[in-house]
Amino acid sequence: MLVALTDAGREKIEQALLVHTETQRDQLATLSADQQQQLQSLLSQLMQASEAQR
Repeated sequence: MLVALTDAGREKIEQALLVHTETQRDQLATLSADQQQQLQSLLSQLMQASEAQR
C-alpha cells in the first residue's frame, strides 16, 4: 500500500516542523554554552547506544 500526502498535508507538516524547530531553539537558548555542550554529549551517547542495540 502506498500512502502520499496531499499538497495541503505537506504544507501542514512543513509548518509543524517550523514551529517545532523554533520551540527547540527557544528551549536550548535557556541553557548556557557549557550546558548545551553537555546536552549534546549526552544525546550523542544515547544515539550511539540506540544504534548499537539494532
